[in-house]
Amino acid sequence: GKTRLLVTNQIQFLSSCDSVVALREGKITEQGSFSDLVSDKGSEVNRLLASSRTGSLRGSDTGNSSSITKDKKDTVAAAPANKDQSLFKKSLHTKEERNVGAVSMSVYLKYLKAGGGYIKFGFVYFSFVSTTVNQVAITSWISYWTSDADYERHPEAFYLGMYFMLAVTLGIFSFVRAYLLAKFGVNASESLHKNLLGSILRAPQ
Repeated sequence: GKTRLLVTNQIQFLSSCDSVVALREGKITEQGSFSDLVSDKGSEVNRLLASSRTGSLRGSDTGNSSSITKDKKDTVAAAPANKDQSLFKKSLHTKEERNVGAVSMSVYLKYLKAGGGYIKFGFVYFSFVSTTVNQVAITSWISYWTSDADYERHPEAFYLGMYFMLAVTLGIFSFVRAYLLAKFGVNASESLHKNLLGSILRAPQ
């Protein structure tokens, strides 16, 4: 059969996996089957299960336990293997854990490097600045145009020509800005995903 790799923080899916690998700060903390990790009271998986059960008990009263059906190809009936799994099935809807606080500068720098480096980011930043300057120039030009309602300083064609030129350059800058930003973001996502996948696949068994 095919090997499927699932990267998730939704712990309700762990019981459906043949092997579970727990990561913390980019390092493997434990690895094994779901039942083995659950049986170890000091494991990271057990801690997450306990947190999810505590959160679900605060929010609602868990009465009747439900059974989850799943097939290796389509669907088969599956019952909880032990008491811990039975409690786990009751708390499918749990509040997701999240870190609260400011993101460190090192995280932003890693993202910039993954996107292509500081030079490429400089082009993205310059495109935003150019677009903003162009928008301000259009607003200023319209203000200058309206101050000469009788066309004493310049003819109407001059104002229209300058306005047309600024509108064209704004369109060009906007397109370049959107393209560079999308390209930078896709490169960063691809690079980070490849590094993550490579670390997991090269991890010792």
